[in-house]
Amino acid sequence: MATDILNMRLAQIGLWFFPAIGKSGERIPGPWEKKTGSQIIHEELSGWISAILEKRAERCFGKYGHQMLVEQHPVSGRLQVCLVVDYPAKVGIVFCDILELIGKEDRRLEAFVLAALRTLTWAKPCYTYEDERERVLDWLEQEINDEQGQEVEKELQERIKWLNEGIPKRYRSVLRNGKKAEFPRTPKAPPENSWLHGWWSWSKEVQKRSADWKAPVSYELEFRDFDSENVDPNYLMPILWSPTDPIMDAFDEMMQNEFCNYGRSAAAYCLSSAEDLKEILFTLERLGEIYDLHVKACGLDRPPEKEKEKKDG
Repeated sequence: MATDILNMRLAQIGLWFFPAIGKSGERIPGPWEKKTGSQIIHEELSGWISAILEKRAERCFGKYGHQMLVEQHPVSGRLQVCLVVDYPAKVGIVFCDILELIGKEDRRLEAFVLAALRTLTWAKPCYTYEDERERVLDWLEQEINDEQGQEVEKELQERIKWLNEGIPKRYRSVLRNGKKAEFPRTPKAPPENSWLHGWWSWSKEVQKRSADWKAPVSYELEFRDFDSENVDPNYLMPILWSPTDPIMDAFDEMMQNEFCNYGRSAAAYCLSSAEDLKEILFTLERLGEIYDLHVKACGLDRPPEKEKEKKDG
């Protein structure tokens, strides 16, 4: 009975809510026409909300691939919105190594790029330096108590050492979920034919687009699996690490064995009011911006190999 009342209330809310979020002149038939019954309302309301959300999702994620599902939660009976985003294979190719290379050329630009990376980590928190360190320490504690675990224990000790010493301290903030970064004064633009120019332009774009971001996007609430019972909705890829780093290897291992997203990231949101729908639309918009900036960063130029070898030498 309570669910039926909720469904009817959602339909009534839709009458006034949709004109407030739709574009001028755009109308989608409402879910209230000549039908009654909770199941019918669920079906039509799902289709109605799907049409609204799909337009927004297409604009935010259309070029990357996504699924937007609106369905009934099997336990609560509430409507649930599920977003699945496909991410490209070429991701996670940055950043601690590139920051050092930028810093050798221009310290001010390095600080500017670092602020941009920290902004994205803050805006959509992901698997962090602390997460990996805690995971390895817990694993190490188990192996110490296992007489057969000496080889694994040695490997874990090496990983802890790398986590403690391998990442320069000034870059660890990139791998932490903290406060929103403050951008330093914009450095002078590198020459347009320089590989550094793309990083400068990208950081300027992050600064501009994030100016009105007041808080990180919200995680949700309800859990929904797609390809595996272990899909974790909190991992929106790509992430900000280099695949050559041991920490990235560990993350890949987790993705394969514990959080098997199989090239996707999933998030689920339950609907109980018009405010929920408004929040989801806002979240889609923000996730789309963050995702687009992540992917752009993964495609930025790096120094030519000869130049890199010269710097390393």
